Amino acid sequence: MVHIKETFLDGQSIKIKVDGILDESSVPLLEDLCCMHLREEKKVFVDLKSIVSICREGINLLQRMQEKVTFLNLPPFISLNRQRLSNPIAGKKS
Repeated sequence: MVHIKETFLDGQSIKIKVDGILDESSVPLLEDLCCMHLREEKKVFVDLKSIVSICREGINLLQRMQEKVTFLNLPPFISLNRQRLSNPIAGKKS
């Protein structure tokens, strides 16, 4: 289960705090929320301090969004560096 809280910092910026488990059912919710604020030309900060687990789709979302939003408090178990991700089936780096 995930809990997402929006805090408007000023007229141009918003902080989205994500708590809990970012799973397959909550990834589209976070994506839609970020995209909505980006379309409104807001600066988006996503605070991930309280994430306890994240699915592969969640990692993929964060990788796609990393040039559009600013991540705060990225937990050490989340790596957004694509070169570090490996394909266990092929044994090759993706």
